[in-house]
Amino acid sequence: MTSRKFLMVWLAVVALVSVVAVPAFASEAHILLPDFDSIAFNLWGNPVSADMLLRIGLGISLVGLVIGFIQYSQTRALPVHSAMRDVSRTIWETCKTYLIQQGKFLAVIWAVIGGCI
Repeated sequence: MTSRKFLMVWLAVVALVSVVAVPAFASEAHILLPDFDSIAFNLWGNPVSADMLLRIGLGISLVGLVIGFIQYSQTRALPVHSAMRDVSRTIWETCKTYLIQQGKFLAVIWAVIGGCI
């Protein structure tokens, strides 16, 4: 296949994809969510609305957050050997440096993708 013929085929494919893909443009604003009060799930023989399930899940998450904070506070108050504290500090600094580096990398990727969009 010559380069001119290849270019013509490539342009035809790009034009076809552009015409066919136009109706596919949509965003989150076009998503239709159902009314959560009108949907009911059968839990152990009792109907529970979707809205109530979401609220129960949020409540369980908040309880887990409080329990996690309590556990963190109790662990933080335990006595520790100085050598172990030094090892912990080294691990902390290494992880922090790694996460900062990853954050910079993701910021660059975000900027490139944002620029393309």
